[in-house]
Parts: sequence; C-alpha cells; structure tokens
Amino acid sequence: MAENCESEKPSKIPKVVDTEDKVPESRLVVVEGSFTGDDLANSLSSVVILEKTHFTENEVQGILTNSTALQCLFNNDVYYNFMCHPPIQLNGVKATLIHPASEKHIEKFSTRKSFLIEETPLIYQSVTLPHIRESKFDLQWVYNILEHNKEADRIVYEDLDPDSGFILLPDLKWDCRSTSNLYLTGIVCKRDIKSLRDLTSEHLPLLKNIFEKGSAAITDTYGLDRSQQRIYFHYQPSYYHLHIHFTSLQFTPPGCNVERAHLLSSVIRNIELKSSYYQDSSLDFLAFEGDSLLRKYQQYIGLNSNGDHQCDM
Repeated sequence: MAENCESEKPSKIPKVVDTEDKVPESRLVVVEGSFTGDDLANSLSSVVILEKTHFTENEVQGILTNSTALQCLFNNDVYYNFMCHPPIQLNGVKATLIHPASEKHIEKFSTRKSFLIEETPLIYQSVTLPHIRESKFDLQWVYNILEHNKEADRIVYEDLDPDSGFILLPDLKWDCRSTSNLYLTGIVCKRDIKSLRDLTSEHLPLLKNIFEKGSAAITDTYGLDRSQQRIYFHYQPSYYHLHIHFTSLQFTPPGCNVERAHLLSSVIRNIELKSSYYQDSSLDFLAFEGDSLLRKYQQYIGLNSNGDHQCDM
C-alpha cells in the first residue's frame, strides 16, 4: 500500500461487512475491499470503518445557517421533517483503515450470531488458555506504543514504571472532537498479563495506579470528573495484553454491556476480598458464530457430557 493514502482508490467494489442497521446508535458502516496501490491487490484485503461523528457546538452553529441546503420531507401542523445538507467542511465522516486486514480483523467486524458462554476455571484451563497460546495474536502494534515507536504524539499520560506503569492514549474509535463520546485506552507496561484471568493481589498496586492516575489525567486534560468516567476491562479482550478502557458515561460504545465489561473498581474490590478471585470464578462472555474459540467450546462440551450430549450453540 502506498504511503500517500490520497492517491489510492478501491480496486474492487467494497463488501459491506456490518452496518448500523444492527446497532442504530453506532452510526457506522464497515466495508472490506482492496486498493489499487497494492502489488497484490487481489490477495490483500482491507477493512474500512466509516462513522458519522458527534456534533460540536461550533458545528451546530455553522449548520443552522443559510449555507445548509434543506429538503422538506413532510410537514404536519407545527411539525416539520427536513433532510439537511451542510457545507462540506461540516459534513465529515471519520474513516478508520486496517491494512492489510487479517481474517481475524474481518471476523471481528462482521455481523454474526452471538452466544453467551459460561467459562468455568476448568474450561479456561482446558479450552481458552490453550486457544490463546495456539493463536499467536499479533501484539507488535501494542509494543510499538510501549516503546514509543508509534503514536508517541498521541499519549495523554504515561507512567513507565515496569511493574505499575501504563500508557494512556485516545482509542482509535474516538475522533477527539467532543468529551461526550470520550474513549481512551490504558495499556500496561508489563507484558506477561493477558487478561482478567491473570490478575491477583500481586497486581493491586498496578490496578490502583491506573485507576487513580488514569482518571486524574482525563480530568486534568478533558475536564471530565472521575464520577463521569466508565473505567473497565473487556472479557474476552480483543487482544491479550492487559489494557483498560476509559469512556464517558454519556457514551455507550460497543462492549460496555454487562456480558463483556468488568468495572476496574469492582475488579479491585473482588481481588481485595480474595487474591485468586479471577482464577477461581466462572466468567461469562460472548462468543460469535464462526469463531474457532466457539467451535472448541462446542467440542469440549460435547466430549464432556457422557458422550450423549452435543452442544446446540
């Protein structure tokens, strides 16, 4: 792919992978295709996420002027419905590109049937952990951030202590235009913690450091009080290097629902009650149709049900 993105054009008609029809509040569409700038255009796929951005106060003032073209759709008494066409500078669409995109990337953004899995400690050890080790998830982009090779100019806060440190920066899903949809990610410096399942009392200084300094940095930088921040882990995470999500309570991003999100404050309290809480507890999470992890759970459940039960998921 050429460095100058402006010179590249799709080489084939993009395939719509997902649309906002499934989640109307997301206001986005995901497409998969390839670019003419690729030497192997027919074999390299890309994923493009197009998202309508949140309004800012200045944009609203610019839209409500004579420069906006209006098309009246209907009128009934005091009620009017218009299609507005603002000036081009007020009508931008945020685009996120993943190139080249792996099958895992395409699967992640595809619309698929979901299933709620109850992962016992035994199932984690027998199915999930071997899956993580076998899959060899690429974390080079994470290490690029930790080593300041990439995105150093986007860092909002960093504590480089090898045991309790982390780097805080805007998530790619945030356009940084308004705190109403604020979304940052805290990536821990330690490289041997994959997920919630690894956390014990040994990691309480790390977790409390992230909670205190991460939320304070957001308050200082964006004016958003800690009581207005949602700070949480995903389980299962999208990548297996421990990281924490910071979002505005006004915003409801994908993955903040109860079947995936675990509040950092609750995680700290649970570990204070019992160091091995996340090794000894069953954790629920979503698995998706077509995932190799789901197939492994189906096989495991079938093999461990006296030979006469097959998982119907």
